[in-house]
Amino acid sequence: MQRRRANRAAGTDPRGLVELSRRIRHHDVPRDPEERESMRRLVDDQLNLLERKGRWLPYWLGFVGLVAAALLALGVAKDQWSSRSSSRSA
Repeated sequence: MQRRRANRAAGTDPRGLVELSRRIRHHDVPRDPEERESMRRLVDDQLNLLERKGRWLPYWLGFVGLVAAALLALGVAKDQWSSRSSSRSA
């Protein structure tokens, strides 16, 4: 699915996409204007994908923080409850 979307974004075939990805990793800018345009579209698509994924990070961190605080509060409450019940039975 991701490769098909990348193929559409770059406007090239799968072999061309592999070649463009290799060139991006090696910081090799093509001289051909068509290849350069394909590379620009591919890089734009990859950056947009990273931005979309990174947009949810603060919300996930907040959610995980709330879950951790709730578990801590439940653990403290359970500990207090068990200490009260053991002192009553003694």
